[in-house]
Amino acid sequence: RRGRPSENQGRKQDMGLDGLEVLFYGLGFLLIFAFGVWMASIVAIFIAKNPVIKTLAIMLNLLILSVVILAVIDNAGEQAYEESRYQENDKELLIDGIRIPAGSRLVVEPQMGIKKVPDFSTFSRVEYLHPIDWKSVTVGEMERVVSQYDGHYEATLTTRSGNGTGGVVEVEGWRCRSDNDMLWGVKNENGRKPSNPADYRLLECLLDKSAEVSVPQWPEAMKLPLEKVRYEQLGAYWEADILSENLPYWGKVYFDADKRISSINLSFSQKNLQGCAIADEGASLEWDGKQPDVVTIRSYVDLPEYCWGKKVVRPVSKDGEQGE
Repeated sequence: RRGRPSENQGRKQDMGLDGLEVLFYGLGFLLIFAFGVWMASIVAIFIAKNPVIKTLAIMLNLLILSVVILAVIDNAGEQAYEESRYQENDKELLIDGIRIPAGSRLVVEPQMGIKKVPDFSTFSRVEYLHPIDWKSVTVGEMERVVSQYDGHYEATLTTRSGNGTGGVVEVEGWRCRSDNDMLWGVKNENGRKPSNPADYRLLECLLDKSAEVSVPQWPEAMKLPLEKVRYEQLGAYWEADILSENLPYWGKVYFDADKRISSINLSFSQKNLQGCAIADEGASLEWDGKQPDVVTIRSYVDLPEYCWGKKVVRPVSKDGEQGE
């Protein structure tokens, strides 16, 4: 049962507020006192007749002046350190297979010391003075993440056309939109650095709106519109998101390294679809190219015998039995 706050609780709250007020006023008093001492020391330098007091006043002001100078130097050093990140190259560079014409603006690792010599090989971002051609893609900006350890070299690039320009380009068999971010990568276990753009491969891009894929193993001419594709380097396969707009399902299509469809995962957003009558809008379907005549459906409702001409089965549990 809720009740009114007890008197003890009210007192604790008042004590908490009083404590903050005491701390605030205490700090204010210390600041005023310190300022007063400093002003008194300045006055003492000029009017004090006691040499000891005058000497102490001079020493105090020298100490304060030294602290201020050191703080200014430290702040200037930090500012110069941060500013050393931003560089512009005066001659063309070729870094890990990436061409950087003169006049480009780069972000590099900051440099210590008075004589700062920028290490352009550490660049993490470059903005080109004029767009360049990168694997038949017009690029105005590029970001770069590099990882090197134990003889392993890995780099990921993100390219942008810049100024909202770009169009549709054919890259490794995919119709990519270059007006959006495109990801590229290289991974070498022997530690060898890339030497030209051909060493990089496409990792991700947004596909042209006309992109679609046919599923030849299905009895009906089923075409799935695709939105985005990405390459998984670890398993050497492609994964594409289905453009679910105006569709009663969403999901992914998986391709092998040669871009042959290997499997499809669908999640339904409607129930009782034509050719697949399942009274569950949350059901999911898996199709594996190794078993082209079978679909695995996860649902808590009764399932039809066939879905889009495929034999329907439930997923197999850990003990080897099919779920109900």
